[in-house]
Amino acid sequence: MASLVATVLVFRLALAETADRATALRAAWALSLFPSAFVLVWAYGEGLFLALALGVLLAARRERWWWCAVMGLAAGLVRPTGALLALAVAAAACRPTSVAPQRVVARVAAVAGGPVGTLAFVWWVSSRFDEAFLPLTVQRELRGDPRNPLARLLEGLADLGRSTTWTDGLHAVAAVVVLVVLVALFRTWPVRYGVLAGACLLVALAADNLNSLERYVFNGVPVVLGVATLAGYRRFGQLVPVVSGAAMVVLATAAWTGSYVP
Repeated sequence: MASLVATVLVFRLALAETADRATALRAAWALSLFPSAFVLVWAYGEGLFLALALGVLLAARRERWWWCAVMGLAAGLVRPTGALLALAVAAAACRPTSVAPQRVVARVAAVAGGPVGTLAFVWWVSSRFDEAFLPLTVQRELRGDPRNPLARLLEGLADLGRSTTWTDGLHAVAAVVVLVVLVALFRTWPVRYGVLAGACLLVALAADNLNSLERYVFNGVPVVLGVATLAGYRRFGQLVPVVSGAAMVVLATAAWTGSYVP
């Protein structure tokens, strides 16, 4: 149900930004056919998180700041990346419109919603299990210590030339593809969307283990707007959905057989 809501909201967001129904439809299909979108029907929090994140972005677009704050708080409770929503909301809140004191308070609350939700969840889990910052450190053994994203990307691309690690290098290739999508996103959509998607990519690349990069990038939901833009180009119109859908089938099959950890 949450995934269906997310699909409706990405359609409405794209329509609000472009007033073009064809672009909005492409955005809805881009979300549904994104390579890691198969997790939307698995026992992951992505469906709910994407619905809340899109709600935040749409509320910010319409300057419904208190709604933005509430949904941002909920998004931060669902996934730690909810804190990154503050980047997009801050960019929207800084637009020079009404400066009445009550509007300023509402905007500050909207920006703080995601980070406060994330901090609240980290505090509760840490207190419940008596271990500080547990949600942020529980996967350290699997993911490793934080890395320099650029160095990790280059290292991942180098893995392609090694017989034992070439499959790991495919995640770096996926990151490069996302960078291309980000170029389209920054060129066509308001900068706040590119900033949010780019931040999610940087966080994903900061891990020593890139296994779940495709799913983490999906949390930067505006990335699907970039995919929709590429699908709107005459040269790529038919190729983009086919390649994206095929990649989703490949990743879903690999995950189902246990050779890929989403």
